[in-house]
Amino acid sequence: MAVLITLTALSGAGKSEVFDYVRQKYPQFLAMVSYTSRPKRHDDEGGYIFEDKQFFAEHEDEFIELATFPPLKSIEREDVHYYGKHQSQFDGKDYITIFDEVGMKTLQQSYEEGKLRGYTLLKLFVKCDNALRLSRLNGDLKRYNRDLTRELLSETFYDYVLDNNKTKKELYDQIDEILSILKL
Repeated sequence: MAVLITLTALSGAGKSEVFDYVRQKYPQFLAMVSYTSRPKRHDDEGGYIFEDKQFFAEHEDEFIELATFPPLKSIEREDVHYYGKHQSQFDGKDYITIFDEVGMKTLQQSYEEGKLRGYTLLKLFVKCDNALRLSRLNGDLKRYNRDLTRELLSETFYDYVLDNNKTKKELYDQIDEILSILKL
């Protein structure tokens, strides 16, 4: 059975650190990126598959998880961007990916409905003190304040909570322990 590791955290909590560590130490885990309709922030931006809104409209039923940011309040909103994982990405290989809370709820529902056949879902939450997050964000108050408005899921929703208030070694040890329990 293939494994899908999902990471969720507020900005600056350490998702990228965990993601990069798992990819380096456990190379069987491939990076699963999201499709998005938002424009690139700069020409060489990676980490997403960029498509226009028409693509999402034509293929909406093919997405395992599809969310909007900001959350869709009115279909006419021009500033809404779609994010999601396409069913073709679930090809039986081990993956690690990043989700926000909206995406995690949708993915969990898809999992419960049997849409992720052949996958074991491992949900990780990375937590970090707010002062440390702000420091890691280099004082970016816009991202920090935006996160204060997010509707967080209870830590009990996740399979494991990683405490990223300590050293990198301590964080890595937590990851290794979790993956050793699962014999990965």
